[in-house]
Amino acid sequence: MNRAQSKFAILLILMLVPISAFSQSFPQDLDYSLRTTPLLDTGRMWEVNSLFHPFYLDSRLQDVAGLTPRSPYNWLEEYVYGYAEYDRLLRESSENGFAGMWTIVGGAAGEMGSAARYDHIAAQPQIFLDARFHRHWFLKFQLRMTNEVESLEHYTGRARDIARAGLNTAEVDQATFGYNNDWVQFEFGRGREIWGPFTSTNLMPSGSAPSYERGAIQFRYKRFRYRFFFSQLEAVQDENLDTWQRYFSGRCLEYANGKNLVFGFGEISTFSGIDRPLDISYMNPFTLHLEVDQNRRSNAPNEDFNNAIWFFHYDWLALENLRISGSLIMDEFQLDEEARNRGKTDSMGYLSRLAWTPYQGKVGLTLIGEYVRVNTYTYQHDYGFNNFVHRGELLGHPIGNDADRIRVGLRTVLEMPVMIELYGGRQRHGENSLLNSPYQKIDDFVAVEFPSGDVAETYFVSFALDTRPLKHLNIGIEGVVDLKTSGVNAGMERYQLTARYVFPFLLGVD
Repeated sequence: MNRAQSKFAILLILMLVPISAFSQSFPQDLDYSLRTTPLLDTGRMWEVNSLFHPFYLDSRLQDVAGLTPRSPYNWLEEYVYGYAEYDRLLRESSENGFAGMWTIVGGAAGEMGSAARYDHIAAQPQIFLDARFHRHWFLKFQLRMTNEVESLEHYTGRARDIARAGLNTAEVDQATFGYNNDWVQFEFGRGREIWGPFTSTNLMPSGSAPSYERGAIQFRYKRFRYRFFFSQLEAVQDENLDTWQRYFSGRCLEYANGKNLVFGFGEISTFSGIDRPLDISYMNPFTLHLEVDQNRRSNAPNEDFNNAIWFFHYDWLALENLRISGSLIMDEFQLDEEARNRGKTDSMGYLSRLAWTPYQGKVGLTLIGEYVRVNTYTYQHDYGFNNFVHRGELLGHPIGNDADRIRVGLRTVLEMPVMIELYGGRQRHGENSLLNSPYQKIDDFVAVEFPSGDVAETYFVSFALDTRPLKHLNIGIEGVVDLKTSGVNAGMERYQLTARYVFPFLLGVD
């Protein structure tokens, strides 16, 4: 494909596909999870499957011309594969200079129900910039605005008393520059790390977390990737008005065979302290939290102001239409039998999912089962400022700790294009949940009944519909219906309608 043909293909794709797909690490907010997960479930995209999200979609993906003939998944493939073609065009156009795209998104949402988070129509305009410099350098910028802070996921902008054009809050969710080539990538700026077999709701770190300032570096060698990041979380004052500086870092080694298997393991750590400066010992990409902590090499050697989680993630396409995925995290594990005899307990988390697609004819049908459990004291520490939270929100799975959920359901994909999901399940929360008190410390680390204390339990049915009635218009409808509830704040019932229209503007493309 020559340059003129590439440009024509991209302009055609722009007429068909939401532009939010178009960037090296496009925001997961605008349908990244919604559009890529069904493709992975059916055996597509495994040549670029990774534990690090959003995916870096490169030339290993087939182009739009290679789409499966008359498949109900064509419109999802166009969304993703269109990006790969666009990325090639930007790289070529920026060979000796600059190329990029401004994207303006006009959006609105409304919510109702007994557990609704807001009660007005929420405006949700957004601005994206994706730019390339001399092929390998990149810049990402995402600004979100609204008049209802609860209407946007992982949004922590503060509402003001005054409004401009009906909007009273704004937040930069992504502002990152960096460099990448075939074997290394580094970036610095505001964003979030999403590690695990799923595109958003992983055990640690999760895509539902607020963004933070971070530096990251990733190495790639054949089928292996190694990624490290170091970030500063927020500063928090305690009851004595002392200011605690909080930090977050992690490292992961991944193996991906490009066909049917991805797995990886590593650690995530938080550390804090009163006016604690940056700790260079944790900025070493190849050291370990446990080694630094046990050998007293940090800049707080005599204090237990550190917390770590070790994890194992896997994603396996066991058959061409059967995907098995999951994670195990370990915050505390009692190897010593004496400790167990004293009542000490484990702090673990488990997440497993099975997706079977028995039919991909005129419609696509996938049957799904999922179970997640996060133990009572997982994500938590003796010092509350070492909990795995940021700006009052969880860095881990959105159900929090002291909680579990089981659900089964199905997804159907139509050529129209329409995608529908339907689930039934049960969710429980104990009274120790960090959702209730994010910086709550552990007073007594002993085994208790799970979930602990007064339990909120909900049996529910949930549904979601995703459609694109016009070229640049996306409409989503989703909701949760409570079938049976018990306990305080157990209700989950709410219904949401969202609509977005996308305006793309190419810059510097020949």
